[in-house]
Amino acid sequence: MATSSKVDADVQSCINGLQEQVASMITHAQKIEQVTVDVETWFKSLAAQSFVGTMRDWNSTYGNLMTGFQSFLDATVHAQTVLNNAEDEAHAIGGNWGGNSLITKALGG
Repeated sequence: MATSSKVDADVQSCINGLQEQVASMITHAQKIEQVTVDVETWFKSLAAQSFVGTMRDWNSTYGNLMTGFQSFLDATVHAQTVLNNAEDEAHAIGGNWGGNSLITKALGG
């Protein structure tokens, strides 16, 4: 049982958004890499070499950014799991007492 279905839904929405963002970032990085490979394969000039080097540097930096997003996503999923497990344990230990009590209502539960 999540702390509140609204809060749980908000966290899940955040997780879904992060998953979509990471997937989109992976797709964009693959497209950039493909363009870079195509330029490297078909254009032989100093300008093309400069372009390829710049794009490889950019894609490397973008890869670091994607790793950061993935780490944030993993931490958010882990936090949601820990909080949900803690609440489930608290309800099991407390026998769900006070679910309708004035204290619970006052605390927003």
